[in-house]
Amino acid sequence: MLEKLNLERWYRVLVYLGAIFFGGAVFFSDAVNKGPITDVALMLLGAGMFFFGMGEWINHPPRGEKGGPSFFGPGAVRVPHLGGLLLDVVGAALFIAGLGWRWLARLF
Repeated sequence: MLEKLNLERWYRVLVYLGAIFFGGAVFFSDAVNKGPITDVALMLLGAGMFFFGMGEWINHPPRGEKGGPSFFGPGAVRVPHLGGLLLDVVGAALFIAGLGWRWLARLF
């Protein structure tokens, strides 16, 4: 089953982990709220990982074997795109908000 997920690149792993964290926080919110982290913080962390991973996925377009040599193999050359960079910024902001959720909740 894991072979079908295509986890060759780190940003793909981040997308899947973000979706798992977000889904876990949504569907198991009662169990999550009894622990040291709240469901909102876990949702923010998961959404941040998901959006950052999607942004990096956009910024790493597939090149194939003819894309040129790279330290990380074919297709790993980063080509920044506006959409990918925006998703990176949104993802990083959500992830940081998730890390500091208890502190942010006290401010508002």
